[in-house]
Amino acid sequence: MKTILLFILLLSVQSFAQIDVNCWDGSCLQKGWTWKNYGTSESIDYGCYRDGCETSGWIVGNLARKSYTQCKHQNCFKNGWYEIDQQTQNVIREIVCRKPGERSSNDCYQHGWVSYTSTGIETVTTCRGHDCKNSGWTEQSKTKTTRIHCKEGGCFQTGWTEY
Repeated sequence: MKTILLFILLLSVQSFAQIDVNCWDGSCLQKGWTWKNYGTSESIDYGCYRDGCETSGWIVGNLARKSYTQCKHQNCFKNGWYEIDQQTQNVIREIVCRKPGERSSNDCYQHGWVSYTSTGIETVTTCRGHDCKNSGWTEQSKTKTTRIHCKEGGCFQTGWTEY
């Protein structure tokens, strides 16, 4: 009986997921990923370039949103990254790896990150259980909280869902 109840609960939680992310060829950080919003049918591809997403960055393949990221010091998830407008080359956002309550850290995978725009903090991302790679994270902005849950195999190998 408990097994059936748990199964039904898991199915009901999955049915609320509006966003589904799938890694390409088993590695979001080497190949890229597809972000799909089932509520709006919007789909965005994020492709890694040069030495992979973790080292070089990624480019957004969407006609409405043309940007790319550039890793700081060749390591996005250690040093942070910039999101840059493809047409103007202006920095849209700066992302800094950060421990909660501190200005910075050198491990986005463990502590999370903060996204800054010219107007200040946009979102604060906190790793669940100090393990963004396998457990997921929570994104908090002024208007919204988003919970990211890793799929089996890890967020950056198989993908994640957003609630």
